[in-house]
Amino acid sequence: MDRGDPTKSRGFVNFPVGSQRFRHTGEGGMFVRLVALPVSAHDFMVCNGGSFQCLAERVLVGDDVSTLPPAPEKPKSEETGWRRKIFGLFGRNRSDAQALEEYRERVKDISERLPRLYFPGRVKVYDIPPEKKSLSVDHYAVLLLGSTGWTGYDDQFGSYWHCTYRDLTDDGRLIYDTLTLLFRDTATLVLQTWLDR
Repeated sequence: MDRGDPTKSRGFVNFPVGSQRFRHTGEGGMFVRLVALPVSAHDFMVCNGGSFQCLAERVLVGDDVSTLPPAPEKPKSEETGWRRKIFGLFGRNRSDAQALEEYRERVKDISERLPRLYFPGRVKVYDIPPEKKSLSVDHYAVLLLGSTGWTGYDDQFGSYWHCTYRDLTDDGRLIYDTLTLLFRDTATLVLQTWLDR
């Protein structure tokens, strides 16, 4: 694949290339990983060799677990309940502008916390070697599901596009569902969206 070509994508993800909602930033592209994270109450492994860590080589911009749901394409106040569906219950006196500002603040907060969630060693601890600061939490599996030269950013809501289950192709959903059957309640599956800078 030509790195950075916004017209190309491969794999099991339907990237919204060409969507009017997202501006192509030209940052080198995006890729999506499906990650299986251990659930501590149900240990899948009886030895230490089954889990591994990976490096934060690029920029993690979102996941389908801790990020907010996608904001509506065109929020309209006459559409009853859109603020409750997307932003949570804010109250009846809140305007569309206030709801949008609340959403932007929550996106900013999540984007600052997200790397620390998966890569807790990235704190400024000086007695840890630099190569250890970018190690992830333990993983049971990591699969690359798709990549593209396109990089989508939503200027209105102040966030990058991130993959959810509905963005997967039929084969991508089959892979996701198969891992769900494999790990059952021993792991949490997460779709991570990365910038390839």
